[in-house]
Amino acid sequence: MVLAGTPRKPSAAPSTILSKTNSKSLYVQYTIPEYDGGSPILTYELQMDDGKGGDFVSLIGYDENYLKLSYIVEGNVTKGKLYRFRYRTKNSVGWSIFSDTGFIQAANVPNKPPVPVYVSSTTTSITMNFQQTDDSGGTPVIRYKVYRDAGDDFTSSYVEMTSYDGQSSQFTATVADN
Repeated sequence: MVLAGTPRKPSAAPSTILSKTNSKSLYVQYTIPEYDGGSPILTYELQMDDGKGGDFVSLIGYDENYLKLSYIVEGNVTKGKLYRFRYRTKNSVGWSIFSDTGFIQAANVPNKPPVPVYVSSTTTSITMNFQQTDDSGGTPVIRYKVYRDAGDDFTSSYVEMTSYDGQSSQFTATVADN
């Protein structure tokens, strides 16, 4: 006779791989529990809220056995919303406690911003205006980067202008800037 108990609470919250999640679908992954209670895992139940902090609803694994360690949510996803996820495991004895809550945002990489607009220049500087991207991807853009080349030909590699603060709508680059 083998004694078994319920599986332990999963040690990690559900997470995502950013390259697989976007503003229309959410890639959710989770892990095998550290202790299955002495009986093989039969299913993983994954739950999600509505992106507004509402009640959790089961996506998979409650009514049927589901043993994959990932799931893609497609449909009923709103760009920019932050969704909560949790999961639990079940063996022949019963259910584990739910995992901690993981958060996944429905967002894409932002569109590239428009080309900088020339304002003025001297023999040692150039001033440009920047405009924000027309689509932030569903989450606010928190920082921009400016790069320049050596200016001598079209084969130079680009170097980040570290003197740019990442947020100003105007920037003056000088010869001394890296």
